[in-house]
Formats: sequence, C-alpha cells, structure tokens
Amino acid sequence: MSLLLPISVYQYDSRTKRYAFQSCLQFALRSNPLPHTLTSSTSAGIVSENIDLLKTAMRAPAVVLRKGSRVRIYNAACEEVQTLPPTEPIRVLRAYELPYLNLSTQIAHYRLRTDGALVLADVCSLHCTMCHIPEYMELDYIRTHLWSRRHTIRKLLRDRRLVVEVGERATLFSTETLKRQKPICE
Repeated sequence: MSLLLPISVYQYDSRTKRYAFQSCLQFALRSNPLPHTLTSSTSAGIVSENIDLLKTAMRAPAVVLRKGSRVRIYNAACEEVQTLPPTEPIRVLRAYELPYLNLSTQIAHYRLRTDGALVLADVCSLHCTMCHIPEYMELDYIRTHLWSRRHTIRKLLRDRRLVVEVGERATLFSTETLKRQKPICE
C-alpha cells in the first residue's frame, strides 16, 4: 500500500504578481508490504518503516511554482527539489469556495489464527484529515503552507493503525509507537 501525497502546482500571474493555483498532482509514496504474520520482530519493522516513510515524505515534492519557462519545486522542508517523480492528477474538492483534499491513512487488521499466529486479514484506508490548497501563493507564504503540509503528513503517518483481533476482543495499536490506543470492542 502507498501513502498518497498531494503536490500543488501554481502558475505565475503577471497581473496580480502572485502564483495562482493551477492543478494538484498526487504522488504515491510506496511503503513496504505489511508482514503476513505479526510477530515482535515484524512489528518492530513496522515502527522502523514508519520513521523511514516520514523522512522520505518530508523530502518529496510539495509545491511547484511555474513562472514562464522557469519551474521551481519545493519539498516540505522548503528545500528546492530538482525533479518531479511520476505523478497523476487529482481532483480538488471545494467547500465554501475553499479548495481542499481529503487524505487517508492506513489501517491493517490482524486476526489470531487457530495455530496461534497473528495473520494479516485486511488492509484498508480511512479518511483522517483535510489538506487546504491555497488559491494563490506568494513567496512569503510558502514556508507557512509547507509547515501546514508537514503537519498533515505527520498526522497521516501518526494515524496509521494496527487492529489486532484475538477471539472476540480487538485492540487498536499505533504503527508509530505500537502503543495500545483504546479498545474497539469488548
């Protein structure tokens, strides 16, 4: 499964002297497949991968600014990136005329098998946050926008969960810390 990250594209408008929103692209940040069987060592690998995903997501392109033939690409750390990875367009939603994207996180469901192994039963995604896309971008505002985007990416990764079902009891764990969250059902 992959983490889908938005990249907002802006075109310079010489009339207003600002960058106007043009489109939004979606970059799929690939993650390692979840282990088929959950053990203490594979769960430690999940926590480790979450850290690697965060580092990679922060280096991924976030904003593209076009001014004539010049293109500047910035990542979430407000550093310039040289190239854009393969992307695909994504539709931006509007509520009260504010453009935004719904972003989803990953939930993995492990179930206890009769032989005592915790096996992967299902992987799904769940809406966890919205990402605001500004209509206009000014050079002074880029850092603020990228800070907001960093916060959103951290939330996506922080909200990844493992549901472990043992008998009739299911427990929710954070993939970031593997700490127990709260019981889903008793």
